Amino acid sequence: MDPKDLQINLLLAVLKEIEAKYEYLLKKTERLSEEYKKHAYYDPLTGLYNRYSFQLLLELKLRKATRKNEKVAVVFMDLDDFKKINDSLGHTEGDKFLKLVGEKLSKLIRKEDILARLGGDEFIVAFSYNGGEEKVVKLVERIHKAFEKPLKLEGMTVTPNVSIGIAVAPMNGNDVSTLLKKADMAMYHVKERGKGAYQFFSEEIQQKVIKRVRIEEALREGISSDELFLVFQPRVNIPDGSLAGAEVLLRWKSKTFGDINPATFIPIAEDTGMIYKLGSWLANKVKGVVEQLNKLSRRDLRLSINVSVKQLEKPDFYDEFLSRFVRSDRKMNTAIEFEITETLVMQKFDEINTNLKKLKDLGFGLLIDDFGSGYSSFSRLKLLPADGVKIDLELIKDIDRDEKTYEIVKAIVSFSKVLGLKTIAEGIERESQLSILRDMGCEEAQGFYISKPLTEEEFIEVIERGKIL
Repeated sequence: MDPKDLQINLLLAVLKEIEAKYEYLLKKTERLSEEYKKHAYYDPLTGLYNRYSFQLLLELKLRKATRKNEKVAVVFMDLDDFKKINDSLGHTEGDKFLKLVGEKLSKLIRKEDILARLGGDEFIVAFSYNGGEEKVVKLVERIHKAFEKPLKLEGMTVTPNVSIGIAVAPMNGNDVSTLLKKADMAMYHVKERGKGAYQFFSEEIQQKVIKRVRIEEALREGISSDELFLVFQPRVNIPDGSLAGAEVLLRWKSKTFGDINPATFIPIAEDTGMIYKLGSWLANKVKGVVEQLNKLSRRDLRLSINVSVKQLEKPDFYDEFLSRFVRSDRKMNTAIEFEITETLVMQKFDEINTNLKKLKDLGFGLLIDDFGSGYSSFSRLKLLPADGVKIDLELIKDIDRDEKTYEIVKAIVSFSKVLGLKTIAEGIERESQLSILRDMGCEEAQGFYISKPLTEEEFIEVIERGKIL
C-alpha cells in the first residue's frame, strides 16, 4: 500500500475513533443533563415536583390568575404521626408509605394543578378556581375521604391522618412566600387543635402564631433569668387527714406577659425542646426540697412531679433528668413520684415503656394522671408499672351531684384496689365530695378545699404542723 494511503487510512481511523468518543460524551452529557434536571426539579422519592419547582410554577399560576381574575388555593398537608411509622417499621417502609401517599394525591388533582412534596411528610397542592370556597373544601374533603382507606405496608395496614392548612390568593396575599407561610400557619393551627382536620388561614390565626412566637422568646429568657418557680399542692390521706405529700407544680411569672398558665407554656416548651432544660431545672429544685424533708425526718412524704412524654421518649431520659434524683439509698428515691397523663401514656406506651420500667427499677413511684378522661381500660392499665391513679377532676367535680359519675368513680376505686393501685382524687372543692370518697375507700385527695398551692416556705410550715384537715 502506498505510504500516503496508509497515512490517510490511519488518520481516518483516528478521526472515526474521536467521533465515536465525541458521540459517547455527547450522549453522556445529555443523560447527565436529564439527571440534573430530574434532581433539580423533582422529588427523588415520589417523583412529584420538589419545593423549588413548586415555587416557580406557583409564581406562574399566580400571574396567570391575576390576568384572568381567578383565585389560587394553596393547600398545605402534613401527615400526622408519620414518625411512628419510621420508628416502628423502619425508614424503608416509611419511604414506601410516602410514595403511596404521593400516588394517592396524584389521582385527586387535575392536570393543570400543581402537586409537590416539600420534604419529610409535607405535601402541597395549588390550583386556580372561580367562585366560593366550596371548591377548595371539596378537594380537601376528597383528600380526607381518600385517606380513610388504609395503605398496606409490610403485611400491615396504616391509615394516614392528614392535617391541612389553606391560604387563598389574592385574599391572603399574592406572592409565593406569603401564601406558603400562611398555609403553614393554618396547618399548624390544626395540629394544635387535635390534628386530622383542615383550616383556612385567618388574621386571628396569624395573631395567635405571633403571640406564640413572642411567648416562646420570653420563655427562653425566663428560664435563664429565673422567672420560673415551684408551688406545692398538698395531698392528704383521706381516712385521717394527715399529710401524704404534695404535687409539685411549675409556674411562670413573665416580666413581659405576667402570669402565664402552664397549659400555655408547657406545650410550647415541648414543641421547641425547651422541656428538657425545664426538666433539669425542676429536678435540681425538687432535689433540694427532698433534702429538706429528710432533715425534718419526713421520709414518708412523697412529692409528685408531672413528667412530659417528650422527656420519656428520649433514650437519654436517665442521664438528662432521672440521674439528678438517684441516690444509692433507694428509700430516698421513693420520695419522688412521677405523674404521666393517662391519654398520652396509652398513646405512646411502646415508645416510653422502657423508661417507665427503668424509673420503677430505681425505686421511683409512677402515677397515671387524669385517669378517667381518656380511653384506657383496666386490662391495659395492668401492663403499666404504675403505683396509683389520679382520678380526673372532671369526674370528681360531679361525684356528689350526678349518679352516673358517682358510679364511675366508685368503679375506678374498686378496680384499682383489685390491681393493687392506690387512688388519689384531684380537684376536691367541697366536704360532700371528700365524704363520698372516704366512704368509697379512696386513699388520698388534693384540691382547694384541702389547700391551695403553697410556696416552698408555706409547704415546709405545713409539714412542721403535720396536719391540714
